[in-house]
Amino acid sequence: MNRARIEIAKPEVVRYFLTLQKKVFSYQDVEDILSKERDNWKLAKSMSGLKFLEFLLKESILKEVRLKFPHRPTKRFISDGASVLEIASSLRQKGYFSHYSAIQIHGLSKETSKIIYINEEQNNDNSNNEGLRQDRIDAAFQRPARVSNNKATIGDTVICILNGMNTGGLGVESSTINGIPIRATNVERTLIDAAVRPVYSGGIHGVLEAYNLAHDKFSPTKLIQIYRTIKYSYPYHQAIGFYMEAVGKYALNSIESLLIMPKKFDFYLTHQMEDTKYSKKWRIYYPSYINELLPEAVKQ
Repeated sequence: MNRARIEIAKPEVVRYFLTLQKKVFSYQDVEDILSKERDNWKLAKSMSGLKFLEFLLKESILKEVRLKFPHRPTKRFISDGASVLEIASSLRQKGYFSHYSAIQIHGLSKETSKIIYINEEQNNDNSNNEGLRQDRIDAAFQRPARVSNNKATIGDTVICILNGMNTGGLGVESSTINGIPIRATNVERTLIDAAVRPVYSGGIHGVLEAYNLAHDKFSPTKLIQIYRTIKYSYPYHQAIGFYMEAVGKYALNSIESLLIMPKKFDFYLTHQMEDTKYSKKWRIYYPSYINELLPEAVKQ
């Protein structure tokens, strides 16, 4: 009897999913839809969420996507027209697009990436490392950058979930892309994140390009406010100032605001650089292969 009723309701079910803007569903979403529409579709109480899902898959109203994350594999059920961006956005309720994904969302790269970064902030409190010492900084940046292995592949795209520091969603904004609601870091926060973790941001060339293309799209004052609020242990303002001066498009007062911040330690633009140059002005080591791209002012 249940089967007959669901077969009778099939045209209405199909129309329902066709009219939804949402294209990606969790199992809970499917159960919620059934609960909401059960009476409208005249389905028996014995029609469970699992049976309803099996019907949707059998009739190709939805398709199953398996995401083989190493520690928490999951599934999503998608209708025609679902994008990988929407699938990624559905994975973490409080997550947001960051790093190179945010760079691309804001049009700060001419390249395309096959990696999507979703940042899920951890609940730990931020705390300054009062024991910061030069030898510890040196040792840390001689080692490879730590990277997330929490990845799953869909077609030729990799979704990478990052365990971000707790900032309370500072600089994260809601918007839409092609009608899809998303959350992503704003331009200011994106540029900070890129300087902090170039490994997730297209490398040093990717970060330079982002700072170059962003010069008229954000407020340096707002960037500095966000940076101060986060209270990083490491002196990433030296890297941010270096990038801003390196592209040669920023007002001197913006650069000066970063330059006058304390510079107690030598710092590094990224990890494991083999052949480096040193900027005394910013007290920062940078790879020699970008030296020819830099104005003389930043090399001092």
